[in-house]
Amino acid sequence: MTGDYKGVGDIAHIAVQATAYTVNDVGSDGALTTQDNILTDVSLTVDKKKDVTLEVLELPTNVQAFQTRFKDFPDNAGQALREKIESDILNLVRADITQTQGDGLGNIGEDELLAAIMTLAQAKLPILKNPSEFTFAFQPEQFPPLKKSGMIDFNRTGQAGNGGAASMGLPALYNIPTVFTNQVESSSSVHYNVLLHRDAFAWAAQKMPTFLTASGLANAKLTRILHMHTLYGVKTVVAARAVILKSKDA
Repeated sequence: MTGDYKGVGDIAHIAVQATAYTVNDVGSDGALTTQDNILTDVSLTVDKKKDVTLEVLELPTNVQAFQTRFKDFPDNAGQALREKIESDILNLVRADITQTQGDGLGNIGEDELLAAIMTLAQAKLPILKNPSEFTFAFQPEQFPPLKKSGMIDFNRTGQAGNGGAASMGLPALYNIPTVFTNQVESSSSVHYNVLLHRDAFAWAAQKMPTFLTASGLANAKLTRILHMHTLYGVKTVVAARAVILKSKDA
């Protein structure tokens, strides 16, 4: 979520609804059992302030460059901040998630994928009914072995290994959106890939990062200082709505 957060320590409140309902008997007198499905409020502290700052020589680095750093900086700095937020969210995986598949001694295969899916299905999460609510996040090293396994874009082709998707990316596995990112948590040669429901983790950030420029002198040379910063926070909301898939660091 995004919001108008002004300073470190602001609190974001996130409502989380249970995904499963219980079925109760109607009494002989017509009495009903009230469904207990109150929204759970999760408080998330906006406690991280991050910046990207670049000092550029006005001459010749900027004026004589083929493409000016001024033009590149907002996009590149914004991407770097987004990757940092993504990294902080995925770092929560190893700290909070107890459900795991794979031993970290090899690549992720179909057995681990199916076991992770069934773990969430058995927890009454709608992964088979509404797979778009879930996401696989893999370290990029897992792309070649997954593709070689014939798991080629089930969302487009309807089956593995056929169709034009064979020469394209891997946007979905079993209709579950799939991303490959270097921000996946790792330790001791093990990557902690993850299958998660969209409300397993949460982040709250400013609507727009702040972009500032200034002029200065460095070693008697005119410089332009480019700066971007943002406020955000991350938190595990429901740990049981995610599964770790361990793979070996190739």
